[in-house]
Amino acid sequence: MKMILKLLGILCILYGLGVNALVTSRSWFNWIFCILGAAFLALGFLWKHIVKLPWAAKGILLLAVFLCIVNFAAAEARIIKAAKSLPGENAKWVVILGAKVNDSGVSLEFGRRIDAAADFAKKHEGAIIVTTGGRGSDEPMSEGEAACERLLSLGIDKDRIVVEKKSDSTRENFEFAKDLMKERGYSEGDEIIIVSSEFHLYRAGKIAKAAGFEDISYIGVQGKAFLLPQYYFREYAALLFESVKGYY
Repeated sequence: MKMILKLLGILCILYGLGVNALVTSRSWFNWIFCILGAAFLALGFLWKHIVKLPWAAKGILLLAVFLCIVNFAAAEARIIKAAKSLPGENAKWVVILGAKVNDSGVSLEFGRRIDAAADFAKKHEGAIIVTTGGRGSDEPMSEGEAACERLLSLGIDKDRIVVEKKSDSTRENFEFAKDLMKERGYSEGDEIIIVSSEFHLYRAGKIAKAAGFEDISYIGVQGKAFLLPQYYFREYAALLFESVKGYY
């Protein structure tokens, strides 16, 4: 077991270093796999002392580990289920959640979200696309405006686009978008489709429900394959944090 823990530690640290080499954000959470790796290594080196603990102490430790694994697995199952779900065919409102805008244009992942929404709108002529997202300090324009420009270049009529450009979070995405949607005829209970990265859909749905949206389906787009473990683990941590804070 101690060799397995040490091997897991080394793999987690190597992966964490790879994550930090790829991502552009400077969030401390980018180092989470390095932190996990260090914890696994510590357990590996301390294993000979752990096995000498009294049975009661080992039982409590094993129970705690088991409950953590069950909680993590249950959350990830819900995240994956939302990621693989299909959009409602009769939805009128398609809400694109914002993402990074670079000087050269929208990021690859953001572009995939916009393209997926445009594809749906072209097949459903009654659908209205809602772009969301304000302007970050390192962005040349708001995410909502950048998404609108790309939609126009893809052949979506301007009168089918609602632009929200002041929000700074997913919660504000939905709250501010809802006010604009009401001006365009949104009624309580109307079905909406959330367009975001696959791993983000479940949490986004919970936030949307907290904002008052009831009938929700999803269009998910894939992110960079190498970063998926990081993204899915981050979503679990965010779910746990926001649940404790009472956001849902």
